[in-house]
Amino acid sequence: HSKKVDGIVFTGGEPLLQANSLRKLFPLLKGDGFLLKLETSGYYPEALSDLLPFLDYVQFDVKTRLEPELYCAAVGKVVPGEVILSKVLCSLAFLENSKFPVFKEFSVKVMQGNNDDFQTIDSIASYVKTYCDLFTLRQGSKGSTPQENAGQENAFVSKERVFELAMMARNILPLVAVETIDGKFEQLK
Repeated sequence: HSKKVDGIVFTGGEPLLQANSLRKLFPLLKGDGFLLKLETSGYYPEALSDLLPFLDYVQFDVKTRLEPELYCAAVGKVVPGEVILSKVLCSLAFLENSKFPVFKEFSVKVMQGNNDDFQTIDSIASYVKTYCDLFTLRQGSKGSTPQENAGQENAFVSKERVFELAMMARNILPLVAVETIDGKFEQLK
């Protein structure tokens, strides 16, 4: 019989919340020849480290500049910012030092007033530049759902602004892309 699926993407929420199950599942899937992609926020570094040998692709969602107060505000958690950021930084270190041939995408959802400035994007891009295979800026909004944005003027960060930020990041990183609200994906030349 021929295989109809080549790869599987684990997304969420946060798939590493199910790390114990993934530790059992990934070797089986890899043994069957599947390519595996994980989308993560980096909050579970030990789980990420355990699963790296099985992964072909990691998409790491970076919220904002890697500073405790900013990161805590961006994720809206009651956990102290230092705790959140230390976990994210640990996950980034695992990716940076990984000996496994995993493709590393760093993705930033550009949100108004959170990370839509040149300094923030420059800071993130500079931090990951030595081990980033693809840097993607995603057009974001004030609210996370269309209902939350209903009736709000300029609820979305403009496409033009996202492309400006991406062009700046392109000066730091070789491969930068933009994903817009309408689902279009464009790699910058």
